[in-house]
Amino acid sequence: MVPPIYLTLETKRLILRPFTLSDLDEAARLHGDPESMVWSLDGTLDRAQTRAKLHERMACQESHGFSKLAVFEKGCSGLIGYCGFAMAEIDGRPQPELGYRLKGSARGRGLASEAVGAVLSDAFTRLKMPYVLAFVDEKNAASRRVLAKMGFAYEKPIAQHGQPFLLYRLPAPKA
Repeated sequence: MVPPIYLTLETKRLILRPFTLSDLDEAARLHGDPESMVWSLDGTLDRAQTRAKLHERMACQESHGFSKLAVFEKGCSGLIGYCGFAMAEIDGRPQPELGYRLKGSARGRGLASEAVGAVLSDAFTRLKMPYVLAFVDEKNAASRRVLAKMGFAYEKPIAQHGQPFLLYRLPAPKA
């Protein structure tokens, strides 16, 4: 088990850090927005459900040393989304799964790819993950483009919570 490390990841345009309960108001706006949550397994969430989701993310960070991180654009105020890892049941066992979500106003500018690049770098360097998995709805062309841009390869169709998805894999870079 990786000890919990509450590091901040920084890119040219973004800051990613673990969620805290002080993020509840902004996270509730993100999770409650139908446009932002259109591809979410959970759909939109109310404030109480968002609080539970933040607790889940903080527990994942504590247990595994990773979680879905709050994403902020430098020079702007407010949460624009999240990006990182959660444990998901894939192929009959819990595995780290990449997930990301940006609010509508943050889409279409390469910010998702930038955030994903930051968490992948952390996954392969600090966390020493041998590979990263991601699943995506077949109709979510934007996320499929992000995964392809980052080097993920389509692996197979899977079901998550009774819904069909496409599973992608990215092996760790060779040393």
